[in-house]
Amino acid sequence: MPEDMSAIKVFFWTYVGLNIPLILVECLGAAAMTTLTAKTTWGDAYQAASVGGLLGAPLTGPMGGFGRFLLVLLSLSIIANNIPNIYSLALTFQNVHPYAQAIPRVFIVIIGSVVYIVLAIVGASHFEEWLDTLLTILSYWLAIFSTILIEEHLIFRKGRWANYEPDDYNNLRKLPLGVASFIALGCGVAGAVLGMAQTWYVGQIAKHIGDPTYGGDIGFELSFAFTAVVFPPLRYIEKKYWGY
Repeated sequence: MPEDMSAIKVFFWTYVGLNIPLILVECLGAAAMTTLTAKTTWGDAYQAASVGGLLGAPLTGPMGGFGRFLLVLLSLSIIANNIPNIYSLALTFQNVHPYAQAIPRVFIVIIGSVVYIVLAIVGASHFEEWLDTLLTILSYWLAIFSTILIEEHLIFRKGRWANYEPDDYNNLRKLPLGVASFIALGCGVAGAVLGMAQTWYVGQIAKHIGDPTYGGDIGFELSFAFTAVVFPPLRYIEKKYWGY
């Protein structure tokens, strides 16, 4: 396999593999939230300091000073985790338009850091609610993005890495036009809106599922289904008239 094909394959499976730790962390979070209802000290910590208190309860309680040390490391790791995110912001912003590449990435990083610090300060008192909303929206986006990525690879690239041309990454005429994926994105968002069940909005389909007051959230499933149905025919049309 050529070296450039190997790079694409590594990127693809790295993206898929990154979701595995996310699933494990979500399982740990579900276990912690379940435990707090049966363990009084954990429940009290959650009521006093929300999610931060719940994270600290199993560490600072039975583990003593070592647990506090681990809690400090956890806090620092969260801060350090923003480094690749903000670096990715700079790279992504420069892909918006060739003119954006003239802006030094250091300035994009500084502006992005100022924005998320301001948002962190404003949302500190509503951390759990805002985080829950953000993660829910990200799950809808993940369903849409993953569906387009997988269908493009399996249907239109025939599941073969050799059908990718990395050297054409900067040649607009040899890249997909993007209309099919953009419309599929919009349809996926429509599915998410119809199926979401949040404290601030309950979709028309979600109202008829689960709890009669709050409904049942199937936004992830509907965003996946809407995208999966719409993208292939639109992509066929795009390839027919655009060529790529």
